[in-house]
Amino acid sequence: MTNAGGHLPVIPPADVDGIARVIGGVGGIRFQWEELDRGAQIVRNAAEELRRIWLNLTWIEMRFLAARTMGNVLAAGVPSAAGMAAAEGIRAGLQRVSEGSSTLEETADKIARSRMAYEFAEFATTDHLSLAVANLLPSAPYVSRPLLVERTRTDSIPLEGTMDGLLSRVSPAKGEPGSSFEVLEVAGESGPTYVVVIPGTEGADPALPFSAGGIVEAKFEDSEYINDAVASALVEVGAENDADVMLVGYSQGGMHAVNLANSGKVSENYSVNLVLTAGSPITEEKAPEGTTFLHLAHKDDRVPTWNFAPPADRPNQVSVVLDHNTGRPEWEDSGFGPPHNIDSYRHGAQAVDESSHPSIAPITAALGAAVTGATARRHVFQITRPPLINPQLLPAAPAHQHRQVKEGSAPGAGDRARDK
Repeated sequence: MTNAGGHLPVIPPADVDGIARVIGGVGGIRFQWEELDRGAQIVRNAAEELRRIWLNLTWIEMRFLAARTMGNVLAAGVPSAAGMAAAEGIRAGLQRVSEGSSTLEETADKIARSRMAYEFAEFATTDHLSLAVANLLPSAPYVSRPLLVERTRTDSIPLEGTMDGLLSRVSPAKGEPGSSFEVLEVAGESGPTYVVVIPGTEGADPALPFSAGGIVEAKFEDSEYINDAVASALVEVGAENDADVMLVGYSQGGMHAVNLANSGKVSENYSVNLVLTAGSPITEEKAPEGTTFLHLAHKDDRVPTWNFAPPADRPNQVSVVLDHNTGRPEWEDSGFGPPHNIDSYRHGAQAVDESSHPSIAPITAALGAAVTGATARRHVFQITRPPLINPQLLPAAPAHQHRQVKEGSAPGAGDRARDK
């Protein structure tokens, strides 16, 4: 946990090819600092105990010296040399106890100072930058509204309880008509779990909630109506209150997933245990207590960096930076190409499944316990955004507003004041 100096955390290296580094989790710096803080408190408590011992020894020494001065020791037949030796022993013990207490206090202070320096650096590079970027971004004029939700398919599918297994559902969800998401009912060790799979961006049609406009809704409106739609779908498939839920999102879908975990009907009515995102710009979002975030981002994929905030280091939030070969030609600029493809992220998810990194292993183990079967009951829901105004509901124009223009007259001629 500490370096050679004894007071700084050590970051465990990645242990699988395809993973460049792992940020956050129990192997992250913040968690280690919290553990060191607890250790520092134990050290301070030990120092207090030594002070109590020092006071007791001081009291014994004073009683011994008082008795010797009054001649009680000589009256009891104790040799003077032995009395002097006892006094020296007490003094030596006092010295050692005092030095031990000072050393423990010094160690605790070093840990506290190092932690403060880390907190300041993190604020300057992460929290402060995220806040500055948020203030610079405009509040986009995007009007969202309630969505129409329709279940279009229910069937059984094979499903593995792995990160790759979860991401394997992104392409089928995207392949459904319109903007669709999946709700998977799976068996777990402690009961059923519901996995919600949200795909990425689909074109620019404003009627499609997962079109480019959905990015704006996710960024500036916390996915309010996507949240309502998913909560409605969970009710329809029979998910009870406080049922275990996992959210899986790719690209734009990851933005919606973290929003659903942080606020709204989904997080209020269900227990969101895990949020898995791939290629999503969500590094500034904080995982709520009781929920674990696992973010996958390839080093050549620009989409996860669109919010300009570096990955956060938190005990329940893990960011995995992938560096596997995506097949992108060296001359091709990085961006929406192969590094951002879902197949590329499935390849990275396979590396995550194989990893025993201390920040990753607990998450993959929890997923395996939540998805114990080999199949899942799949429900596909299609969502659409109704038009702002239904043309069929518009009243017909009154007859007197239709004025015929006399032959030979020009449009706009006549009583302009009346026309105005």
